[in-house]
Amino acid sequence: MCAKWLGSLFFLVFIYSKAGAQQDWVLKKDKDGIQVYEAKNDNTSFKSVKAECTMTATLSRVAAVLSDIDHHNEWVYGVKAARIVQRVNEAQFFYYSEVSAPWPVSNRDFIIDFSMTQPAPAILSITSHAVPDMLPEQPGLVRIRNSMSQWTITSTGDNNVKVVYMIQFDPAGSVPSWIVNMFIADGPYKTFKNLRERVKMPAYKDAHFDFIKD
Repeated sequence: MCAKWLGSLFFLVFIYSKAGAQQDWVLKKDKDGIQVYEAKNDNTSFKSVKAECTMTATLSRVAAVLSDIDHHNEWVYGVKAARIVQRVNEAQFFYYSEVSAPWPVSNRDFIIDFSMTQPAPAILSITSHAVPDMLPEQPGLVRIRNSMSQWTITSTGDNNVKVVYMIQFDPAGSVPSWIVNMFIADGPYKTFKNLRERVKMPAYKDAHFDFIKD
């Protein structure tokens, strides 16, 4: 149970990561067409992680699934609840999420500034960073205060996209880094596996964003 939570938390909590930085990535998991890598990071004792896979989808479908915050608990590994806090426009919003943890570890929560752009015709870029003081801290929960992540979704033709996600995290509170680093592969792998199936759902078939050209 603890291993499951640590894996899920690693995927869900988004902290400072130089998404384009060169790092010595080491393959930790390669299964079902999903690769998960890890790398040491100079800024923290917690390792960086990169997950990637190819799936049948369009840029808009992936964007629609990722931005459907109210349903993250149905497919994002470990999410207990999530909701939109403030919507700026269709490309940017703030959301709150709580991650379940096994007793006696406290659940974690975070508020994220989520922003999507299309820097090139075949690429969708999504960046996230924490805004921990946007909402009051909740009793019994540990607030994640420093965070950032990046998704890069690239159209490869024939209605397929390559999805790459790079993250690093510090769960806050008293969870030793060496324990977290033991379980970093499971959360990204299971979430990517769920995402690959989620984008096939009819609800996202006709997804459209004014700023995205598929």
